[in-house]
Amino acid sequence: MKKIFLILSMSLFAFGLLAQQEGQFTQFMYNKLSFNPAYAGATESMALTGLYRNQWMGLEGSPNSQLLSFNAPLSNNRVGLGLTINHQNISIFNRTSIEANYAYRFRLGSGYLGIGLQGSVQFLAGDYTDERLTATTEITRDQGIGQSALNKSVPNFGAGLFYQAEDFYVGFSVPRFLKNNIDLIDAAGIIGTYIPHVYFMIGGTTQLNSNLALQPQVLFKYVTGAPLSIDLNVNLEIHEKFTVGTTLRTGGDQGEGLGESIDFLLGTKLGKSLFFGLSYDINLSKLKSYNNGSLEAILRYNFGKSIGDIIENPRYFN
Repeated sequence: MKKIFLILSMSLFAFGLLAQQEGQFTQFMYNKLSFNPAYAGATESMALTGLYRNQWMGLEGSPNSQLLSFNAPLSNNRVGLGLTINHQNISIFNRTSIEANYAYRFRLGSGYLGIGLQGSVQFLAGDYTDERLTATTEITRDQGIGQSALNKSVPNFGAGLFYQAEDFYVGFSVPRFLKNNIDLIDAAGIIGTYIPHVYFMIGGTTQLNSNLALQPQVLFKYVTGAPLSIDLNVNLEIHEKFTVGTTLRTGGDQGEGLGESIDFLLGTKLGKSLFFGLSYDINLSKLKSYNNGSLEAILRYNFGKSIGDIIENPRYFN
């Protein structure tokens, strides 16, 4: 019964209440396009990224995400195009997002500023006939609970800014502006509403010596009705090939504990064009007694050129 209540609680938070409704990714530094459309085209060459995340392992119905994104610089690197497909499953609910990104960049100081736009559509589905679900009262009495497999689609749009210099970047974005009705049930009134999420990221590289580079990076995530979540990350790049790091994610139990999780990251360049990253999150919130942590893997391939630094160098336009 405890599992059932946990499943229903996560489902409500994912699809209805005023909480963080977007998936979270520990390796955000390799997946900036998912947070900011102005990052489109900011890689050294065309890049394809695949990501898999198993959150709160061992907890039935916990979030599971798969992501595939394509990023391409065009027109002498002044224009960037990006496409992201993101699927997330939480208990009986599935959400698939398709996001198209456009960015235009121009020189500003020692780097360049990108202005990005995003158009997206989310396909939502819920199977209320799932045998794992039980009820203490007759569900037909509640108009907010479905009695079959339901689905709907909702469009949205957003924008962002991304500034990048040789050893520094900063970005601000709201990928979805509209407060969509995300109810799957055509009941009286609106139970579930999508709330816009605001992201701010900043990071840089400090060369310690010829073999070591320190890369501190921070991601702020804010949505009305949920605690401010901050990912405080420090990575160490070794011989321009290996990366080790740690992240403290705040939030979690509001006003209690140390935060949401402490995360550990490993990464390596496999040849000239391929990068592989792996992270493991140790949960610090009250959910820690019910799960075995979160595992995330990412694979990025750059077409045509070698992978540059983890924080890509700027390009100067003609």
